[in-house]
Amino acid sequence: MYQRRSGPPINPIVLLVILLIVFGTIIGSAVYFFTAVPVTLVIEDVSQQVRTRQHTVEGMLSELGVLVDPEDVVAPSLDAPIQANMTVTIDKADPIALQVDGQTKRFRTHLVQPLAILAEAKVALSPYDRVLVDGVPMSDQPLTAAPRTLEVIRAITVTLDDAGNRRELHTTARSVGTVLHEADITLYLADEVTPPLETSLRGGETVLIKRSVPITVTLDGHKIETRTHSATVIEALAQIGVVPVGFDKVLPSEDAPITAGMTITIVRVTETEEIERRPIPYDREIRLDSNLKPGTQVIVQQGQNGVTEVRIRVQREDGEVVSRSTPTHLVIQTPQPEILAQGPTLTPIPSLASTAAPTP
Repeated sequence: MYQRRSGPPINPIVLLVILLIVFGTIIGSAVYFFTAVPVTLVIEDVSQQVRTRQHTVEGMLSELGVLVDPEDVVAPSLDAPIQANMTVTIDKADPIALQVDGQTKRFRTHLVQPLAILAEAKVALSPYDRVLVDGVPMSDQPLTAAPRTLEVIRAITVTLDDAGNRRELHTTARSVGTVLHEADITLYLADEVTPPLETSLRGGETVLIKRSVPITVTLDGHKIETRTHSATVIEALAQIGVVPVGFDKVLPSEDAPITAGMTITIVRVTETEEIERRPIPYDREIRLDSNLKPGTQVIVQQGQNGVTEVRIRVQREDGEVVSRSTPTHLVIQTPQPEILAQGPTLTPIPSLASTAAPTP
């Protein structure tokens, strides 16, 4: 048969102590509740009912574990005495991250507008400084709530020399290209900027723009409208990748200075050699051969024409013939004469009548 084991008996004294503690807690809570003063606590428009036996507002807030920063506004003040049914209001200051001159610091404020906040934080601004509100450039529209971050970008001064025209630029940009863009400076591809556009700036630098000028290049029947900052014609042609070759003519001359709006003409000059082969007629030789019958002819050697090569140099400008050289002749093959063998020629015998002496 199963028998239930019982635990050790509870000491009556211990039990009495526990009961006294519980009873005392209940009595103490009741006494505190009935003797504590009711107070309405409002934190950031959130209201709650509390009771306290503290004598001052500061004591009550400490008792409740409410942290109060120096910038927070407490009404009534922290040293004000506690009164029944009073209302204590805490207006918490907004935390803002200020980024100024490369440093970030935390700042608490009840202000909302950026310029007022910076003035309260004793941050001086120049007319050309830029303020970023939560990463966005500050606008003229008033804010309805305090920003989380305020960043001040200090302006720097850069001297711009634009083809001899000098002026100072006050800018918050930090690269040459951005400075010129913000200043609405138009650049052409052939313009030369020193230092390069991607160069970082710290202030005090001089940005030099060497302006290009418009020119027209005519070549092979085409017109190329371009710009150059070169000093001479040949330098401008090299800049756009056009190089005269051989006998090409450049107008004006290659060392002519570049002027705005000028036209550079490249005349393509070519020389070709025309070669023509012409026959050289052969001669005929007749040789007497006594072995042949009189009046007969026999071909001893066939005649063969020779060959002469005629060369003429032809110069063309843009495809049109402008000159021809004096022809030169070169005998490639000497003609071979035709040789005929011919029998003796019969000589007529004079008659007696024709040979008789005249009658005196």
